[in-house]
Amino acid sequence: MTRITGSLWIFFTLIVIAALTGCRMVSVPAAEKGVMDLRTWDFSADNSVMLIGEWGFQWKEFSSPETIQTHTDFIEVPGKWNGYNNNGRDVPGSGYSTYNLTILMPENPEPLALRIKTIKTAYTLYADGEQIAAVGRPGVDAASSVPRYESVIADFTKVGDRLELVMHVSNYHHRDGGIWDPIELGTESEIRKIHDYSHTNEILVISCIVIMGFYHLTLYALRRRNPATLYFGILCIIIAIRTLTVGDKYAFTILPGVPWEILHKLDYLSFYTAVPLFLLYLRSMFPRDFSKKVVKITMILGAVFSLFVCVTPARIYTWSVQVYQAITVMAFLYAAVVLTQAIRKKREGSVILAIGFLPLFVLIINDILHANQIIITGYYQPWGMLTFLCFQAFIIARRYATTLHTTEKQAVELSREIRERKRLHDELELSHEQFAESRLGTIMGLVKLAEFRDEDTGTHLERIQEYSRLLAAALADHAGYKGYITGEYVHDIHQSSILHDIGKVGVPDAILLKPGPLTPEEFKVIKKHTINGGDTIRNIESRISVPSFLSLGREIAYSHHEKWDGSGYPQGIKGRNIPLSARIVALADVYDAVTSKRPYKEAYTHSYAVSVIKKGKGDHFDPDIVDIFMLLADRFESIRKEISL
Repeated sequence: MTRITGSLWIFFTLIVIAALTGCRMVSVPAAEKGVMDLRTWDFSADNSVMLIGEWGFQWKEFSSPETIQTHTDFIEVPGKWNGYNNNGRDVPGSGYSTYNLTILMPENPEPLALRIKTIKTAYTLYADGEQIAAVGRPGVDAASSVPRYESVIADFTKVGDRLELVMHVSNYHHRDGGIWDPIELGTESEIRKIHDYSHTNEILVISCIVIMGFYHLTLYALRRRNPATLYFGILCIIIAIRTLTVGDKYAFTILPGVPWEILHKLDYLSFYTAVPLFLLYLRSMFPRDFSKKVVKITMILGAVFSLFVCVTPARIYTWSVQVYQAITVMAFLYAAVVLTQAIRKKREGSVILAIGFLPLFVLIINDILHANQIIITGYYQPWGMLTFLCFQAFIIARRYATTLHTTEKQAVELSREIRERKRLHDELELSHEQFAESRLGTIMGLVKLAEFRDEDTGTHLERIQEYSRLLAAALADHAGYKGYITGEYVHDIHQSSILHDIGKVGVPDAILLKPGPLTPEEFKVIKKHTINGGDTIRNIESRISVPSFLSLGREIAYSHHEKWDGSGYPQGIKGRNIPLSARIVALADVYDAVTSKRPYKEAYTHSYAVSVIKKGKGDHFDPDIVDIFMLLADRFESIRKEISL
C-alpha cells in the first residue's frame, strides 16, 4: 500500500512538472515587435488562434487608432505590465496605456470575431479604427476609471490584408494591470461556439457543485453527529461562488448591477475561507491523523486574511493573495502527507479520498501558477473539486451501505439477545446456582438498553467499574470499613456499578442528548432516572429468592446522586445514611463526567476534575472517600487514558 501511495504522489509531481515545462510549447504563431503574421493560417482548418507575443505598448498614453505610433515599445501578452521598464523606470500596477498589434491576415470569406476575457481592469478595443468592444471605462486616473470584468465576443468585418488592433487599458483598482488572458481570434461561428461551450461547462460544474453542496447540508440536517457533511456542504457552496468569480468571471456578467468591488471581494473571500474549511473537512474524516493545532492555525490565518479583504479596497488587499497562495500550497502538502499516513494506517476511505485529492491538488497548483502568469492555461480548480466530489459521494454511499448492514446485523443480534434474556430470566427463578452463573449476562443485558441509546456509554461504564473497584479495594484497608468491605463486596461493586444510570432508558432522547442546559422541567425528568433505575432492579430482585449483587446495584441506582450534606436527590438523605456503594460510585461518576465529552460540554482535564472533587469534600462527597481518591488520583488518570472514548 505504501508503494502504491508513493507512486500516486510521484505521478502528481510529474503532472506538475509537465504543466510547468509544457504549457508554452504549443506550436502557434506569435507576435514579434507588434506584428503577427497569419497569412498562412487557415481559420477553417486550424480553427482559432491566440494573439500572444509582443504587442506594441505605450505607457501613460491613450493613442487613437489614427495616430498610433509606428515605433513603440513592446510587451508580452498575455501578462501584467507591472515591472515593465519604461525609460529606465519600472511601471507600477496603477496607470494606463495603449496596446497595439498589427496582424497580417489570410484571405478568409467568413466573418471574424475576437474573444476577450480578463483585462485588468477596464479597456476599450478598436479594430481598424472602429470600436468593437468596451468593458468598464478606462481613464487617466482613478476618478475617471470604472473597473469591470466580462468575457465578451467582439465581431468585426475585415477589410484588406491587415488588421490593426488598438486597445486602451487602465487599472487603478488592482495590484496588477494589463492583459492577463490571451485574446482569441477566429471565425465568428467558431469563437461563439468556444464561448458558449466555456459558459455551458462553467454552469454545469457550478450546478453539480451546488447540488452536491445542498445534498451534504441535508445529510447533516438529518444526522448532525457527522460534521464532515456540514463542512463539505459549505465548502461546495463557497467553491461554486468562486467558480463564478474566476476564469470567465461569469458573476460579473449575470450580476451587472452589483458593484465591481463587492464581486471582487467575493473572489478573494471564497479563496481565503475554502482552505481552512477543506482542512476541517479532512480532519473530521480522519480525526486521529490530522493535527487539531495545524487546522486551528489555518482557520486563524483564513479569518485574518478574510477580515483584511473586508476592510480594505482591492488595490490593497490584492497584495495579500500571493502570501495566502503559499499558505495554501503548504496546507495541501500537509494534507497530502497526512492522507499518505492514513493510507498506511489503513483508515477507512483513505485510498479513495487520496485518489480524488490528487487531481484537485494538481489543478489548484495550476490555478496558482496561472494567476501569477508563470504558466498560461486557465482556471480549472472547479473541475478538480467536481472530481473530488465524485469520490466523496462514493465514500458516503459505501459508509451508508456499511451502516445499514451493521444496523441489520445488530437488529438480528438484539432480537436473539432478547430471546436469550427471557430464557435466562426463567432459569433464574429455578435455582440460585443458575442465577449465579448467569448474573454477568443479565447485568450486561440490562446495560445494553442504555448502550443502545448512547455510543459513549460502553467506555463510560468500563471506566466507572474500574474507578469503583479501585476505591472500594483501597477503602477495605481503612479503619472504619475493615470487615465490612470484603473481596466479594469489591467484586460485586465492580459488577453492579454499571447499573447506576440504568433508569435513563426511560428519559426521552430530546432531554438525554440535549446539547445545551436543561430547563427546570427537563431536570425534573432527568432526576427520575434514579427512582426508575432503583425500581427496575427492585422488581428483578423480587423474583430472586437469594441475596445477589443486585442489592448493591439497587442502592447505587437509587442513591448515587445523593450528597454528603443532604442536598442531593431523590430523597435528600445525607452522611452515612447514604449507602457506601452509592457514595463510592457518586465520586467515580463525577470524575468521569468531568473528564468526558458530553452533548452539552467538552471534556475537562484530569487536574480540573481533581480540584472539583477536592472542593466537594464534606459537601458533595464522603470525606473518607475523597481522602482515598487523592491518594489514587494518578491511577484514575491512567485508567481514563487506557479506557479512552
